[in-house]
Amino acid sequence: MGQRRTPQNPEYRKIALAMAKDCIVVGALARFIEQIVEETYAMATEAERERATAQTVHAGAFALGDRVRKVKGASWQGVVVGFYSTSMTPIGYAVESEREAGSVQIYPESALKRVETDHA
Repeated sequence: MGQRRTPQNPEYRKIALAMAKDCIVVGALARFIEQIVEETYAMATEAERERATAQTVHAGAFALGDRVRKVKGASWQGVVVGFYSTSMTPIGYAVESEREAGSVQIYPESALKRVETDHA
């Protein structure tokens, strides 16, 4: 008949010690994962803050809600609904069409002109 699993049994002690070590490793791994998640969340939050800042603080000629139109080529007139910036276009705008609701085009600042509203 086999040995009973009791704290006095050396085999039992080996198994219990191995399980305890596994628990320590799992606990450390869980803490590590939690730390990574917190750091990732903090970075995402910072990225969101930067994105929001870029959309509200800019040195451009137009603001959200301004009516603008393209100065050359195919016509496009609408309202500024967003901003963008790339290496080739430091200041650009997303313009929602007044004629096609929900249709948006992006243009560099140089391609747009403010539409003056008539004050009758």
